[in-house]
This record gives sequence, structure tokens and C-alpha cells, in this order.
Amino acid sequence: MKPGRAQEYKTLPHNTRYEAAILSLLLDPTASIADKGEVFDSLQANDFYDLRHQEIFRACSHLYSSKQPIDIVTATQAVEEKFPNPGTFISSIADELSAISIDHYTGVVRNYATVRSAIQLLTKYNNELRSLKGDSVNEIVSVLDEIQGEILQIDNRGKGNFYEPRTLMSDATQEYQALNKGTKDIWIRTGFKLLDDVISVRGSRLIVVAARPGVGKSAFVISTMRNMMHAGHKVALFELEMDRLDVTNRWVSQEGNIDMLQLTYGSGPGLAAWEKIMRSGGTISEWPALVDDKGGLTVHELKRRIRMARKKGAQCIFIDQLSQIRGEGKAEYERNTGILQELSKLKKQIRTPIFLLAQINRRSEEKGSGGPALHMLKSTGALEEEADIVLLIDRPYIRSRRPEDKGKAIVDIAKNRNGATGKIELEWIGSRAMFKNKD
Repeated sequence: MKPGRAQEYKTLPHNTRYEAAILSLLLDPTASIADKGEVFDSLQANDFYDLRHQEIFRACSHLYSSKQPIDIVTATQAVEEKFPNPGTFISSIADELSAISIDHYTGVVRNYATVRSAIQLLTKYNNELRSLKGDSVNEIVSVLDEIQGEILQIDNRGKGNFYEPRTLMSDATQEYQALNKGTKDIWIRTGFKLLDDVISVRGSRLIVVAARPGVGKSAFVISTMRNMMHAGHKVALFELEMDRLDVTNRWVSQEGNIDMLQLTYGSGPGLAAWEKIMRSGGTISEWPALVDDKGGLTVHELKRRIRMARKKGAQCIFIDQLSQIRGEGKAEYERNTGILQELSKLKKQIRTPIFLLAQINRRSEEKGSGGPALHMLKSTGALEEEADIVLLIDRPYIRSRRPEDKGKAIVDIAKNRNGATGKIELEWIGSRAMFKNKD
């Protein structure tokens, strides 16, 4: 194999002097094992541009993991059949030993590798994009989703290093101290006090909100979004079922304390209602929200739009609902499971909580002895397996028709990967399609 890169890669960005400086540290028998370990944690062989540098790094990494000494002799022996005159080449690197900033030098080499990976990725997809036809919408969306996903992985390069317990404890302690001082919330609060005491809406969470039709899944999500926005959090709603005007009506009804029927039926709002609309409208207009009501989205197109919302600053994502997402597969269970797996991967990529609404089959609940239960989701797809949190919404009045149940709403925390389960009670205000804390 000839030294250096092949002809077609000569123009790709690189800095072989930085690469050689890092290798010189690894070859220095007086350098600390900790410093060498930091280099191995930060880089991998393919981050180096020069193929000889790659081979030397691989050899040093193998010696390190085998707890053998790393120096000119051991490294030369390890690569003697990999390229011509390895001893001379390795000696030339070792002769230039100098003190380096490990973070800076490994960061530069890794950044060059990131740029090269992006160039290679776009080159790989260039011909595929050129061959696409304008009428093959699904194919175009699928390719764009693949590109975005791979670019996101490239962008995360260097952010996934190994963390030692000392670092983990330092980061966690800072979070605890911030909580004690009241200077920081490490999660986004739903605004429902009893619920916030149990669940943690933060980071990579897939939160499933499930109920039978007509119970108020959408109302619960819209109420939750309103609470979050009042606290200053930017949220994004992908409303695949309702029209954006329906969402607006609910927010106006909730914020303005207006019977929603006045906004949607009869002769419209009266004078008193108009005064409330104008006051609440000023508040709503300033809310940090993104609403997308495009229906019939494939899971790939939905993922692409979610990434766009995340780039626009959304701190929490809401999707209404699972049954309206177009997945792949013949059977409903297969389609839903595929969708859930895609969303589960996405939550880790964007490190943002995702609320997903799902419907409980009426017949499933009729077989039960009361409200919804976790086992009723088994026919819907891999909801129970993929979700970090499952919230089951119930309004007992729908079944009992007892006056005392009319304003009662139950949220069953049926699954909570990082905390307790149990039921909490909220208040339901039907005229405003709204959930609120129980007085």
C-alpha cells in the first residue's frame, strides 16, 4: 500500500502536522498513561487523514488495551508489514516530540475528520438525489430523512466520548446544587403539580399519552403545552388530526375563560366574549410555540419536521397522534411498532422529550373492569416497550354518568422508567376542553 491518501482524497481537509504531534505523544515512553488514555478516548483511527497515521494509531491503541508499553520499537514491530520503511517514518514522528494541549489537538483532528465525513456523505447521496423524480414524493422524503439522520450523527461526533464516574458525579452535583438554589430546573414541568412530583420530562424521553376516543387526549396535550408556555418553554405541536384553527380555539377558550361553543357554533362570540378574546389574544400571540397541522405525514417526513422544530429551539415535542402517522408494513401492529422504533431513535438523537398520543381501542376497554390499563396497549404496537413513560387518561363520568364524577379526571402513570407509578386526579372543565390542577 502506498503511503498517504489515495489520489482522489488529496483535496479533502486535513492537518497531518497535528496528527503527527498526537502520535508523538503516544510514542513518548515518558508520557503519562492518563494522557494517552485521553487521546484514545477522544479519537479513532479513521479520524486520521494519512493512512500511515491510521495504522500507527491502531497499533498504539492495541498496545494500550493489551497493557503493553508504547514506544518506537513496539509500534514499529506492530506495523512493519503495513507500509514501507515504518521504522524511519515512526522515528521521524518521534523526533518531533513536544508538549501539546490534548483537548486542542485531538479536537482539531476530529473536526477535520467531521468535515471529511460530511463531504463524503453528501458525495455518496449526490447521484441518488440527481436520479430522483419530482413525482416520487415518498422516496424523496425518505432520502432526506436518511441524510438528516446521518448528518446528525456526524454532528454528534466527539460528543459521545466515554465519561468516567468522577466526571458524571461532578456534572450531577452541579445539577443538584442548582436545584437547591432554585436557579435551575433540570426538567420541563407539565404544570400539573401532582404529575410533576412523579415524572421527569427531560432529555431523551418518549412519553405516550393514551386514552379511548373522546376522553380528552388532545385536550390534555393542549393544556400541558399552555402550562409549559406560561413557564417560558418553547414547544412544538404536530397536529396530524385537528386543524390549526381548532388548536387556536382551545387556547383562546382556556386562556380567555370562554365557553368554546361561542367560538365554534351559533352566531359566534358576544361582546363580553370579544373583550376576553382580545385580552387573551395578546398573550397567546407571544407564546413560544410552533404548530404544524400537515396531515398524512410519513414517519420519515415527521422526523424531518421534528428536527427542524428542534433547530428552531423547541424544548418539547407533541405529536397528535400515532394512528395518523403513515408507517411501513401491512399490519397495523407492524406499522405502529416501526413508527415507535423510529421515534425512539429520534429522541436520543435530538435529546428532547417527545409526547405521543395513542388511542385505546374501545373494545379493549370494554373488556376491562373500569378505566384504561397498560395491557390494553399491547395490540397497538410496541408502545409499552419503547415508551419511557405511559400516561393513561380517564374520565369516569363517561362510564358512570354519576354527577359527582362529572369534573373528575384521572391520570394513571402506568409506566415510569425512572420513577414511581400511580394515579393522580385532575379537574376537567368540559366547556373549555381543559385539564387543570384540582383545587
